[in-house]
Amino acid sequence: MTAATSKVGRADPGLIDTLLIEAGPGEVRGARLSAGRVWDVDHFRAATPDCRGAIYQGRVRRIDPGMNAAFVEIGGGWEKDGFLRARDAGAGGKSPRKNLRIGQTVHEGAMILVQITGGQTVRAGGAGDEVKGPQLSTAITVPAPGFDYLPTRPGFFIGANRSTTDLGDLLTDEEGVRLPGLDFEPGALGEAIGAGLAVARQRWAEIQAAAKSHNGVGCIVPPADPIVRFLADFAAGRSAGDPRPRIIVGDPGLLKLARDWCTVFAPDLLASLEQARLGTRPFAEFDVDGEIEAALGRETVVQFGAQSGARLIFEPGETLCAIDVNSSAALGKAGRQAVDTNLAAIPEIARQIRLRGLAGAIVIDFLKMHRAADRDRVVASMAASTAHDPAGVTVLGLSPLGHLELTRARRKPSLAANLLAQPQPVTNLDPSAEAACYAALRDLVAAGMGRADVPVLHAGPAMAALLSPGGRLAFAADAVGAQLGQALILETDADLAPGAFRCG
Repeated sequence: MTAATSKVGRADPGLIDTLLIEAGPGEVRGARLSAGRVWDVDHFRAATPDCRGAIYQGRVRRIDPGMNAAFVEIGGGWEKDGFLRARDAGAGGKSPRKNLRIGQTVHEGAMILVQITGGQTVRAGGAGDEVKGPQLSTAITVPAPGFDYLPTRPGFFIGANRSTTDLGDLLTDEEGVRLPGLDFEPGALGEAIGAGLAVARQRWAEIQAAAKSHNGVGCIVPPADPIVRFLADFAAGRSAGDPRPRIIVGDPGLLKLARDWCTVFAPDLLASLEQARLGTRPFAEFDVDGEIEAALGRETVVQFGAQSGARLIFEPGETLCAIDVNSSAALGKAGRQAVDTNLAAIPEIARQIRLRGLAGAIVIDFLKMHRAADRDRVVASMAASTAHDPAGVTVLGLSPLGHLELTRARRKPSLAANLLAQPQPVTNLDPSAEAACYAALRDLVAAGMGRADVPVLHAGPAMAALLSPGGRLAFAADAVGAQLGQALILETDADLAPGAFRCG
């Protein structure tokens, strides 16, 4: 496979200005774009639900003092216990302290209310990295119109940062609110928050009552609908003064759901909603699938104007991901080629990290720079280019070997884990049977609308097993038949390569 080519743009790196949402049989996909380039893609699949935001009643099974964390049984089909760090267990009237010990907050056998915040958020049996339990927090967040209500974490927060703004008597000493990065005049805060506060408090009372009446461990509040997740995350990443965005949805049903949510929670986004042009799909119009295919490859060539300036090589591993920057053209003035190439490549590196869903420890081997001032510029540029990443990126600096080290929180499975049969090594680009099924069903719907002939799908044994009656994706095949008005005919073809299929 040839390396993908990316052109360096001039927009604020990672400032998302377009959201695409389209639904297919058994899944909803979303893509976030900045200046026409795809920066992030999500796949929400009914067979493997993403459970971030869900609230569970759990039982502390084990305290691990060495990890300063607890393992919590939450039930609900999870194969592994949830993971609760001490800093995420410090709710209950005070903010988490850096030196807080897990034994000061919970004890073995305790029944506690927790919310899934990250980690391996897909239940066992789904596509993803190795099966792990979810990351948990006792600091529950309740969505409210225009803000998040924090019933057990006092204070006023703008994004992740605590604000010194005094809200007067608006909140009690035990509760807090978080605005999604928007800037409000102090005098307008009461109006912005007060209208939804009563609703949020009532919702929190209902959650507490449901937990009290629940017998044992299990789910108290299910995760939000994918449409709500896309819109809420998009709204949370915006700030006052950002240009008006575009939110393009694939069909009238999605548009109605989006309007209903925005009417209550984000009225300022109502004017941004639009439906894709008749007969088109948002992902096809913006070539999102092409960007996804390129991001599954090992190499990316960064284009600097008319020059091919650098080759980026991605080597994800079990313990860290290595990114190698190789110069393939003379860029910059004499003696400045290395730093100029490094600086020009950084926005694309930041985009690829986010698009590929890379997480954990990441090490970047830039071209060697001799001047300390140049190295400082590269570190600062990397921090600026990842500032809008919602997963949270910490740029640690350059190691003695000259490698730039950073960490990125794991909020979801990587793109490769979602779509490839073998995420590692990245030289194997065969799609997983599940990903191939979703792609085949999307193609059938796109090709079959308005046609009178019966839809036929020729697929290999693994795909056929998933789509046949009793298979894990049989419901999605049935949805295609219902949408086209004729039952799907599935033909098993053992000669097809894994992940290959034919429609017609």
